[in-house]
Amino acid sequence: MKTPQNAIIDLMINLSEIPTIAFSELEPQATEHVLFDGHDITITSAPSGSRIDVTNFVRDPLDFHGPTDVDHVINFGGSLSGLIGTYDGPSVETINGLPDSCVEVLSETNINAVEVVRGIDNLARQLIADSSLYDNKEFCRTYYDLAEKGYRLLDELDDANDVRGIPVSLIRAGLVTTRLAHGFGMDEIVPEEVQVETKRFHPKGGQHTDISVTVRWADYSDPLSLQNKAIEIADFVNPASWASTAALLIALKQGYGVQPTSVMHRSFMGTEQGVALAKRVCSAMNIKALFKLVGIADRLNDMYYLSGDIAVGDAGQALRHFRPGTKK
Repeated sequence: MKTPQNAIIDLMINLSEIPTIAFSELEPQATEHVLFDGHDITITSAPSGSRIDVTNFVRDPLDFHGPTDVDHVINFGGSLSGLIGTYDGPSVETINGLPDSCVEVLSETNINAVEVVRGIDNLARQLIADSSLYDNKEFCRTYYDLAEKGYRLLDELDDANDVRGIPVSLIRAGLVTTRLAHGFGMDEIVPEEVQVETKRFHPKGGQHTDISVTVRWADYSDPLSLQNKAIEIADFVNPASWASTAALLIALKQGYGVQPTSVMHRSFMGTEQGVALAKRVCSAMNIKALFKLVGIADRLNDMYYLSGDIAVGDAGQALRHFRPGTKK
């Protein structure tokens, strides 16, 4: 297996050489091949007006907890397995405050951010030890309050030149964190918001570290609104592996011929290996990648979750109590 450092150096997607495929040209469940760091990954897309039954792709359907009718299935195979372990590549950070800075991590300079990250870590370890706490709304409210504090601290990184792009909410946690990132109440409508559900799963065949991602649009017309636009993704941990955002960008390019101009990641936590991968992929696609994070980690386990000194638990599960329209 490649080391995380070598994998980060090697991981690169060249979507500029991929022909754009319109939905009208696709047969039901048509599969297209995409070159991803020399790996043959695939995207299976449904024509407009129909969807794909993802259970035909999932190794263990009982362990899949998303909608089974989806618009795209992107199979990354083992191309992300080099991210597993501890990142030991070049630093992904730049000095905070420089005009061309694309990676800003608040906990590197702000003691309040450090305390918030420690607070989430403490709660996450309790959740990991006792999963019944995910159903305790009072406990999860403390998690939500710390997340809100972290996003308010991120506001300190903003300046007059920042572009607040079209908010793209990755369902589940993204619905909550988009509202936190914009200072909106739990049930407020966010102008221009695009909602899309992405779910990672292990595909049939291959190794246990192989990853696929489903993409399901809340509104079929939403992807077209992102053409040549700055977008903002405020998912709680993004990037970790960055698989969901990569799948989103591939689905836009292959399914619709749509490409944003920039992607702002406004997240509570990210990983160094995920940031490095995202920067390289977006650069190859001529998309500007920006990152504003409360904290950053450098370890992923073989399930592509944070491991080591910083834990966040299942943020989507903890924050689900505060989704728009949820009985509070």
